[in-house]
Amino acid sequence: VSGERIVQQAGILLYTKIVLIYGTVSYAAHQVGLSIESLSFLPGYGFAIAAATMVGQSIGAGKYTRAKLENWEANRLATFIMSAMGIVFFFFPYALLRAFTSDEAVIELGTTFLKIVALLQVPLALTMVLAGSLRGAGDTRFIMIATMIGMWGVRIPIAFVAGYWLTMGVFYVWLAMIADWTLRMALMLWRYRSERWKSIRLLRVSCIHCDLLVEVEECLGFDVHGCGRVVLIGVQVDAREEEPRERITGNLSEAASGMVQHPVEMLRRAIVPSVAGV
Repeated sequence: VSGERIVQQAGILLYTKIVLIYGTVSYAAHQVGLSIESLSFLPGYGFAIAAATMVGQSIGAGKYTRAKLENWEANRLATFIMSAMGIVFFFFPYALLRAFTSDEAVIELGTTFLKIVALLQVPLALTMVLAGSLRGAGDTRFIMIATMIGMWGVRIPIAFVAGYWLTMGVFYVWLAMIADWTLRMALMLWRYRSERWKSIRLLRVSCIHCDLLVEVEECLGFDVHGCGRVVLIGVQVDAREEEPRERITGNLSEAASGMVQHPVEMLRRAIVPSVAGV
């Protein structure tokens, strides 16, 4: 997850630098447009988090059919809501931009930007929710790879060539976002439909004071069991073994003193990496 965020945010910084070569008006239009588009991120984030949680719980219970249904429903709702936002962005950009600025030059460029991001809403919705579902299944590595391919293999090269080499307009730099998110959507769809996420082995840690078994996605954190003990997560289970190699227990004071870094519950409900700035 952290690797994916680093890849995404580093790419956003470089992409913004490319937009800056067109001057302050283009940059202002870019930033104002992103602020408006953030309205559509909110439902996307919500459904992505819901998908990660519900799919993770269903897979943990061995209910793969239910996991698929939950993913489909989250995708359906996110696509519907974000498509509606895209229609607003496309047909009413002037009114939205006017609420942020009275500069006609910024509004003119911002109108173009909003019409471009309006076309992004469906790929963005599907990418966010599918990433959430794959994250719930523990397939975080592929999400980072898809982010790297989309951002550094498509968006940055296209924007760099259009901006620095061919000296084309900022319109073509913005079009690189469509190529980026469309490719990511295709990769996420391919990965999800391949169902390779079903074979991902989670970590298993059990409490020596009770029979409760916990599955986690990362080898960090702690969980409070019904017996009142705190289990420190620190060992990965080999796929051939039925029992964990080692089971470590402690108490709340030990956990608070820094023996663990992140609660398991936060890892289970991993939030989709920020795509603020698209």
